[in-house]
Amino acid sequence: MRARDAWLRQGALLGSACVLMLAVGFAASATGPAPATGCTEAALGGARAEHAALAADCDALLASRAALAGAGALNWSAGAPLAEWDGVTVSGEPPRVIGLDLRARGLTGAIPLQLADLTALESLALSGNMLTGCIPNALWSVADKDLPDVGLADCNPPVSIAPNGAPFGPGTYRIEGVTFNVPVGAHVSIPWIETQLCPEETPCNPLIIIDDESSGSWMALDTKTGAENYRIIQSQIGASEQNSSKVSAVNSLFDHIANSARLTIRVD
Repeated sequence: MRARDAWLRQGALLGSACVLMLAVGFAASATGPAPATGCTEAALGGARAEHAALAADCDALLASRAALAGAGALNWSAGAPLAEWDGVTVSGEPPRVIGLDLRARGLTGAIPLQLADLTALESLALSGNMLTGCIPNALWSVADKDLPDVGLADCNPPVSIAPNGAPFGPGTYRIEGVTFNVPVGAHVSIPWIETQLCPEETPCNPLIIIDDESSGSWMALDTKTGAENYRIIQSQIGASEQNSSKVSAVNSLFDHIANSARLTIRVD
């Protein structure tokens, strides 16, 4: 009797397991494999592995589409060639997204942070829409931009700093009415505001001296225009060919700061 009961219990367990396996198998076959995400080869003009940087640009745009468009429309699609996407310019070798012109397209969404992932972006035009929210600070480093015409505030208010030589890291800062961004990984300081000595002793406005802590190189921003006046790359880091990458890194840092610098109104 006990043997029969044990056999029946074992059979019941095996039967339940079979039913469960069938159910799981049916569910798997019914749902099928997870849909692919990201831009396809059709969008990139080749395999993702061969166009890794362009794929990252494309994915960033796809991730931005819904939030940016709002009630408007953008024809950005994972299966359509990037060259046919609204307002997108692709160029270079290897190819990258270098331009985004979305002026007056009826966009009503917000400016997504993913646009800052377009690391090769040279021009950005968003004016003439009804965008909401704020402007991600990283976008101010794009060289050619119409962000002042968008009519939105920065996402993070700039931090006011003094010319005391104290080093500071990544973030958005304001001094003497000029706001600028310091990129991730960099540390700079402002030792003083130059009011007397200008290049070749020519007349100029007071200058904000920004010193790169890692190299001792420095640049100067005009307090009245926000524009870069000049930069000095220390000779010791450029004395040998092996330090060329360091020179390039310092110039990239100063380019970022110069491109992001703009005049602002103090509100605090």
